[in-house]
Amino acid sequence: MKACIVGYGSIGKRHHRILKQLVPNITVDIYDPFLGYNDKPSDQYELGLVCTATSRHLEDAMSLKDICKLLFVEKPLHTSLEEIRASRKDLATSNVHVGCNIRYTDAIEKLKNLKDKARLVNVTSMSNLLAWRDDPHRKAYSFHRRMGGGVLMDFVHEPDYVYSIFGLPNEVKIFQGRLHRDFTVDSDDTCSMIWSYDKAYITFSLSYCSKEYVRKYDVLCEDGSNVTVQITKDDIEKSYTKQWEDLLQNGSKNSYTDCLQLYGKLLEG
Repeated sequence: MKACIVGYGSIGKRHHRILKQLVPNITVDIYDPFLGYNDKPSDQYELGLVCTATSRHLEDAMSLKDICKLLFVEKPLHTSLEEIRASRKDLATSNVHVGCNIRYTDAIEKLKNLKDKARLVNVTSMSNLLAWRDDPHRKAYSFHRRMGGGVLMDFVHEPDYVYSIFGLPNEVKIFQGRLHRDFTVDSDDTCSMIWSYDKAYITFSLSYCSKEYVRKYDVLCEDGSNVTVQITKDDIEKSYTKQWEDLLQNGSKNSYTDCLQLYGKLLEG
């Protein structure tokens, strides 16, 4: 198998490592001019990965769409809903997959089993951005709104896995802002969001500013019982491999069209 990776930061390196483990004979071309790698891909590939900053995702995906049989694009898709909609015709094809590794955790399998019983779901995802990015000069995209930073877009895996189980909500309410002035440059560091369904309400609490890493969901069921499920780092680490095992065997699972629907709700909300 011949593959290429555009953008070779921590996530690009992670995908590279997993692919080498799963496909020992794979050859991978790396493109990241900021790190001194080749400038632009021009060969034909069985697999292409877009792992650049959010504001470059669509541009880089467009450069790969005609030369890759399967195209993997990291989340979030872009900073602009208009740009996402404009690219729909070119990228809403069966060979484009948008990253959704959290869907492959054991924790999310448990939520699927609770779906019909759930009446109130509280989703929490919090970490310390300064420790997570390990970027004292705050140059990474997370710190900057124009580059696609902001806690809602960075933690879009949370609404993504909820969407994959419950579908689009009837209504979305979003509150977001910079509540801790020393964390980001100008991107939002805190987000509270509510999704309403006919038989359930789902809330999201997202933050860059927690001293502790917290990733979990709490479910209040119809019978009054409570269930709390932690999404552990170990479970997340394994989910990357599970996602690639599924993709390599079965092809795309999370399409551009699906993500366009979700992003439409989030960005308009």
